[in-house]
Amino acid sequence: MELRPDLGPGYYQVESESKTRSKRSLAAPTMSNTELFLSKIKAGAISGWKKYKVLPSLTGAQAALESGWGSSGLSLSANNLFGIKGRYNGQFELWPTLEFINGQWVTVNAEFRKYPSWKESMEDHGKFLVENPRYYKVLGEKDYIKATNEIWLAGYATDPDYPGKLQRTITYNNLTAWDKEAFGDNINLEDYYTVNPKIVVALKDEWSHTSVNFTEKNKVKKYTAGSILKVKAIKYTANGSPRMQLEDGNIIRVIG
Repeated sequence: MELRPDLGPGYYQVESESKTRSKRSLAAPTMSNTELFLSKIKAGAISGWKKYKVLPSLTGAQAALESGWGSSGLSLSANNLFGIKGRYNGQFELWPTLEFINGQWVTVNAEFRKYPSWKESMEDHGKFLVENPRYYKVLGEKDYIKATNEIWLAGYATDPDYPGKLQRTITYNNLTAWDKEAFGDNINLEDYYTVNPKIVVALKDEWSHTSVNFTEKNKVKKYTAGSILKVKAIKYTANGSPRMQLEDGNIIRVIG
């Protein structure tokens, strides 16, 4: 057992690499611990956007990072996935945690909220951010880069690499897909268009662009109302807005 500031507060069980390899070789193929953990918290993360406007990818990454993917002592005994300090309905546990103070890591003992289950921990995460005014820039933010930076700047964690760790967790595990689902932007072309979802008609004059982020400089071609457009795929901006990629590679606004 050892302290792992990269995984969150408390102690973690550490196995030798040889034992880990041995277990992997003998185990039958199953859902990974990472996938299993994410499957358990996904619904709560998406609910957090609908109720509190906390970005699902941020919630998922924080839960993973703070709890060591659900393996930390705090997440197991106190069901505290986010390392939130204080008390929950009067319940708490004392745990050692490493804080980055005056340029160095220091071990301190702190009260952490104790929950009946992970469900309450997920719910309380959004409520905690809403009830603390310093996190106002996090709420409603659809860009995970901005959201992860803002939550660190607001003082959620002292680790200077906290935003980077969250961002890497989000990109590696494709958690932005949760954002798109929460925004209602998981577009099925067959549901969105009639007759042939790959061939649509411009309802009004539209410009295509070379990027999903539209600017005057990256305009390519103007399609007049009635033009037939051949759709290759749906692409998304950083904040989850859908775009149509045409067969020529250029991008156009999603047309309803």
